Amino acid sequence: MKALDLSFSAASREWCAARKAEGWELLIVNLWTGASTPSPARANLVNARAAGMLTAGYTVVNMTPATAVNKAALAAGTEWEHLAFVSVDVEIATTPAIIRQAVDSLRTLGKKACIYTGGWFWGGVTGDFSDVPAWLADYDGNPAMDTARLGRLGPVIGKQYKNSHDIGGVTVDANTFSDSFIGGDMALSEADKAEVAQMIVAQFHARMRHDAAQFRDEVNHLIRAANIPRDEAAAALKAIVDGHAGDAAKHAGGGVSEERVAEIIRELVAD
Repeated sequence: MKALDLSFSAASREWCAARKAEGWELLIVNLWTGASTPSPARANLVNARAAGMLTAGYTVVNMTPATAVNKAALAAGTEWEHLAFVSVDVEIATTPAIIRQAVDSLRTLGKKACIYTGGWFWGGVTGDFSDVPAWLADYDGNPAMDTARLGRLGPVIGKQYKNSHDIGGVTVDANTFSDSFIGGDMALSEADKAEVAQMIVAQFHARMRHDAAQFRDEVNHLIRAANIPRDEAAAALKAIVDGHAGDAAKHAGGGVSEERVAEIIRELVAD
């Protein structure tokens, strides 16, 4: 999916309609810079949606906890419910705890979340975020989704391949996004299934907890986050996880063995 993101420029409805006609399906708006909200933020969301574009937002984390998500939601206002996702922007000084808090807060609010960053910055960040999809800066000018995954981050679902440039008088960055990340009711490809399995394995090994009820809740969250269709297939997958968790709870200690985890994962991604 072709996407544009912008920070301080104002995008009129006519401008958004022209971009939509050119094949740009998604507009991502800066909701919080880490210091302020760009004044055109909400109007840009309104205009993009009125022109038939999908909308999303990003919010910059800094050294102040519990700020980025609150500021983003306030900036979006009534447009918040229409955002396809909100990205946690990691490119200024922050901490792993603050990044995790922002991601978890978005998920608690029912928002699809990802992390935006670049290899030039992520190398200095600690902490495991392999359960969080990544939107990466990779300015090679090529819209192909060929950016290598960064360590301690989840699958690459977005590539920012061209930074600040002018389109029709508005300064934007150009991006490509995975359709399966944006859409909520798309069939899983084999690549999608592999990503689901990777996310579940990463979540398990990152936390190293074997509590059956918690494991069930976390895996069901990943099912939702990975865009498995919310229909009979989702109900069947949820039943598998709930059933295995229930069985495990009957065993001494209520633990889930690694072999059991592997079995659950195989069933989750089976046709």
